[in-house]
Amino acid sequence: MDTKFRARVADTMSSIADIAAKESSVINEMIDFAQDADMIAKRIGSLELDADALYHSIFLEIRENGHQLDKQSFEYWDIVGKLEQCTDAIEDLAIAFNSFNVTSLREDYIPSLIAVEQAAQSVVALAVAMRNPHKLTPIQLAIIEINHSKDVGINMYSECMRNLFIYEKDPIEIIRWKEIYSLTKEIFVAYEDLADACEGYILRYSSRS
Repeated sequence: MDTKFRARVADTMSSIADIAAKESSVINEMIDFAQDADMIAKRIGSLELDADALYHSIFLEIRENGHQLDKQSFEYWDIVGKLEQCTDAIEDLAIAFNSFNVTSLREDYIPSLIAVEQAAQSVVALAVAMRNPHKLTPIQLAIIEINHSKDVGINMYSECMRNLFIYEKDPIEIIRWKEIYSLTKEIFVAYEDLADACEGYILRYSSRS
């Protein structure tokens, strides 16, 4: 892979990972300021525009410089796409909070939202580690942490869904929170998809120059 292109992609990965962390921090404001869901969604939407622009700038560079003919470069770009999907998933949740007129959070759900932000820090660590795919330990540690976060997130999802269907009698609330729980789970799935893509990449290319 062209060294200059790798550095460009690495910078973009770090920038998008930082955006994911910022989005997760903003969406955690729902815990104390759920009545401001509209403003929170708009702020996350603005961050998402930045992530989209970064992702598409790499796409244009690939086309302009013929990197699509280099499988390794193309896979590296695909990892950027997986990162951008993490920011998409957070935005989808923010939109749902606003669309479903959520004005307060269920108590058993709050730990899930906190876990989203904590896991985003592991995404940042992974993006930094991927700057040097030949140093495997930092990458593997970040991947392990992300996979663990996904397992925790899925367990929280299952518990919240169980409580919802056992204790909630209002069908509107069930519809609203079933969707929110599912969208929250999808954030953890997006994190794991990114980790899997990075793991596949280093398995194929970590021993190469």
